[in-house]
Amino acid sequence: MDRQNTFITTRDLIPVGIFTAITLVIRFIVELFSLAGPAVWVFMPIVNVILLAPVYMLMISKLPRVGVVLITGIITGLFFLMVNGTWVSLTFYIVSALLADLSRLIIGCRKKGSAIVSYILYSLGSVGQFVTFLVLGQDYLETLIAAGLDEAYVVNFTELLRSWVLPAISVGTAVAALIMAYVAIQMVAKNFQRENIF
Repeated sequence: MDRQNTFITTRDLIPVGIFTAITLVIRFIVELFSLAGPAVWVFMPIVNVILLAPVYMLMISKLPRVGVVLITGIITGLFFLMVNGTWVSLTFYIVSALLADLSRLIIGCRKKGSAIVSYILYSLGSVGQFVTFLVLGQDYLETLIAAGLDEAYVVNFTELLRSWVLPAISVGTAVAALIMAYVAIQMVAKNFQRENIF
């Protein structure tokens, strides 16, 4: 495959922006519901994985080029940098998107295996929001409390993350991404009448 068909072009930027905007709206709505409490917040990455899978598969089937996922990850990371103000989330989103795009380059952009692997890697970016609590520690907690979150909520959530919950969130997110990748590929193929989307 030649370079023109493998890597993102300037013509792809508008559709990438549209797909990214759709994913950000979905993520923002899930974030709003996650404020109900720490027990709800821990399921946020899995809910995101379920809701974003069809959008992701449609995006990479319509734009089968390396760089599409990376741009989406960078924009998503910058969005969450503005929302929660930490470099940890930004780093997780960019690294996960970069790894997802690299997997697409290595396996092949038009292969079902690359779509599945890249979605799993991309989905793990949302775990960065939880790692922020552990990496930045007390400073981040004080920032959240100063921003208006209930102190008991923040303390309970942090304690929850220090136990087995963070590894469970990561594994649950990866497993949900694997399952939803298969489901979303079928949905996109059926609803957009594209038998060979990959």
